[in-house]
Amino acid sequence: MDGQLDREEFSQFTKKLTTHIMSRISQNLIIAVVAAPLIALMTKRATEGVPRVGKVVQKIPNTVYASVITAAVVLIQKINESRE
Repeated sequence: MDGQLDREEFSQFTKKLTTHIMSRISQNLIIAVVAAPLIALMTKRATEGVPRVGKVVQKIPNTVYASVITAAVVLIQKINESRE
């Protein structure tokens, strides 16, 4: 009860911390690598029929559009994490 961690307490602490961090990173990675580009391409297809916007969206290559939307999603995630 001296306020310091012994070796076993420290080991348990690092295991819990590592597990939490890895689950958070893998969740964010899945969103950034898989979900965001898929959603971006779906929204691109949906907006191609919108007057005035559709012609502009059609001119943007899929890779550029998906990259921009993915970057926006990652940025929004970071902003939300900083608020927590």
